[in-house]
Amino acid sequence: MALPLRLEQQDLVPGAATPSLVGAWDVWPLLTSATSGYGVKDNRLVVETRFALRALLETSGPQHGHASALTSEERDDLLAFLLTL
Repeated sequence: MALPLRLEQQDLVPGAATPSLVGAWDVWPLLTSATSGYGVKDNRLVVETRFALRALLETSGPQHGHASALTSEERDDLLAFLLTL
């Protein structure tokens, strides 16, 4: 869905756009659903981790790159790269 502003300047494609990774290290909570970084305890939403990017890399499934299949060293390398953006 596009905002009805300057439509001639927008490259409209069907589906959701892939979010930029620039500054992803400084976004909290993470994900478009804003769920990474939070947890549920006693039926309450609580802060689970302040380093949501690492938590996301450690729990991602096959639909999102399956980073959990990477070795610990590979995840650290990926995290180090994302922190440079």
